Amino acid sequence: MLYDSSASASRMSLSSLPPELLLSVFRAYAPEVDRTWLASVTTLCKTLKPIVESVLYREVTIISGEGFRTFCHSVASDSSRCAAVRKLALVFHLNDTSPPVDIIPRSTFLSLINLDWLKLDMDDPSYLASLVDAPFRLRSLLVMTWHYHSSFEDVIASQHSLKTLTIDFGQDIEHVQASRLDIPCNVRALLVISCDFSAFCSRFRLSNLPHLSLLIASHDDLQAFSLLAEPLVSIKVSQRIEAP
Repeated sequence: MLYDSSASASRMSLSSLPPELLLSVFRAYAPEVDRTWLASVTTLCKTLKPIVESVLYREVTIISGEGFRTFCHSVASDSSRCAAVRKLALVFHLNDTSPPVDIIPRSTFLSLINLDWLKLDMDDPSYLASLVDAPFRLRSLLVMTWHYHSSFEDVIASQHSLKTLTIDFGQDIEHVQASRLDIPCNVRALLVISCDFSAFCSRFRLSNLPHLSLLIASHDDLQAFSLLAEPLVSIKVSQRIEAP
């Protein structure tokens, strides 16, 4: 029996490749191609749809309230999309039509079981309350809000796997009453963009922090280094503010 390999190869379709290989291919090309093109693939082939969607939903950036509503509806309709999300960035500002937190289902955050990187860059910090006791285990968290919200303390207390933390609060922590004190914070790298670091240390127990970066540091912030349980391996201070 003769076997024509060239004829067989010409009849081979993309969908006939092993799923693991297809996943690797789409992940490799996802950053370089138009994501709308990838999204169109899901409407052309039912076989490729779950593989392509796992790539599309792996890293999600949302820059408007309407976009977040669409995202909530999308993941609610398919549990595999929820499981695919590993990295999520929510960027809402004053000129955006951000939805009030009370109309955003908490179930959206609870369904993202594999989320390990989260960025909250928004004016309204009340979204933090939806993250308390969530099932995912974050390794990186970036919180950039104009106001400090006490639910941030509950989020940190519940995320034991957190390794890197970036904070930027326009309002000083000391102006908001703490919901608890001496909160264990096991991060290995902390970047403070705008925050009273000394007040942060009074609320959170940084038991093993080797790497610290302060964009702006006051005299009190530098004095707070003595509150750290272990000596720092590396420290970076971009700008020091002298006492008046």
